[in-house]
Amino acid sequence: MKRTIFFLSFFFLLNNLFADYEILLNLDEGDIFYSVNETNANVDTTMFGESTSVETYNLNISKLTVLSSKMGVFRIKSELVYADSSDFAGQNIMDDLSLLLGRISYEFSVDKNGAISDLVVLGDRESFNAELSSIVAGLFSEGEDATDQLEVVKNTYLNFFDNLLDDKTILENLEASFAYLPKKKVALGDTWNSSLTQDFSGMLATLSNDYTLKSVDDSNIYLDSLVRLDFDLDEYLQSMIASFGEGFTGSVDVDASGICTYVIDKNTGYPLSSSLNLKASFMYSFEGEGFSFTMPMSMVITEKVSTYKVLPEEYLKYLSQE
Repeated sequence: MKRTIFFLSFFFLLNNLFADYEILLNLDEGDIFYSVNETNANVDTTMFGESTSVETYNLNISKLTVLSSKMGVFRIKSELVYADSSDFAGQNIMDDLSLLLGRISYEFSVDKNGAISDLVVLGDRESFNAELSSIVAGLFSEGEDATDQLEVVKNTYLNFFDNLLDDKTILENLEASFAYLPKKKVALGDTWNSSLTQDFSGMLATLSNDYTLKSVDDSNIYLDSLVRLDFDLDEYLQSMIASFGEGFTGSVDVDASGICTYVIDKNTGYPLSSSLNLKASFMYSFEGEGFSFTMPMSMVITEKVSTYKVLPEEYLKYLSQE
C-alpha cells in the first residue's frame, strides 16, 4: 500500500513538472475589477557633499469594467477612481496631476492572449493639456531665481505628461500590462519576455521583463519576472549641458533592475496581485573650465498591486471620488 501511494505521488509530481499550462484571459460581461496600487519610493542624492533624501507614497485605485465578452475578445473600460500622493519636494503637484488624470478614461479590446485593439480615449484632452501646463509650470520659479537648467527640466516635465495620454503611449502601456500572458502553452520553469521602449522628451527608457512560470495549484498560477530598466539620456543630458554654457561636458551611468512576483487567478487569467521591488542607481558627472562635480543618486521603489471584485472596507471611502 505504501509503495502504491509512493508511486502515485511520484506520478503526480512528474505530471506537474512536465505538464503544459495555458494562461488565458477568461472574463465575463459585467465583471468589475478594482486594482489598488500602492507605491513607495525612496530617493537619496548627494551634491557638493550635501545629502538629501526624499520619500514618496502613492495610492491609486483604478476600476476595470468588462463591457462585453464575445468569442475570447473582451471590451473593457478603464478609469481612475482615486489617486493620492505624499508631497513631492514640498509640492502638492502629484495630487493635482492625479486629480486631473482621473478625468480621463479609456476603452479597449483585449483578446484571450492579451492582444490589444480598438483603443478609444474618453475625455477632453485639449482642456487636460491646458490645465496640465498650468500645474507643471507652478513647480518652477518664473522670477529672478529661474535658471536655464530649471527651464530644461520644466519643458521635460511638460513634454512627458503631454505624451502620457497619447494614443500610442496608452496602447504600448496596455500591451505591456498584459505581457505576463505567454501567448502559448508553458511548463514549469519556462520563460518568455517582453520589451517596451518609449521616448520621454529625449529620455529613452526601455522596460524589459523576463517572465518565469514558477508553480501552479488548484486556484492560482505563480510567476516571477526579472525586471530591467535601461535609459538613453544623451539627448536630455546634452540639453542640460547646453544650458550651462559653452565648454561643458557631461555623462550619466544608470543601473536599474528588480523582481516582480505575480499571482494569477487560474480561472480568469487576470492578476490577483503583484509585488515589485526595484533598485536604481544614477551617477551624473559634469566638467567645465575650473568646474567639475559628480552627483550620485540611488532609488528604491516598492509597488504592490492587489485586485478585488469587491473593494475592501478600508478603501470604500474612496469610491465617492468616482
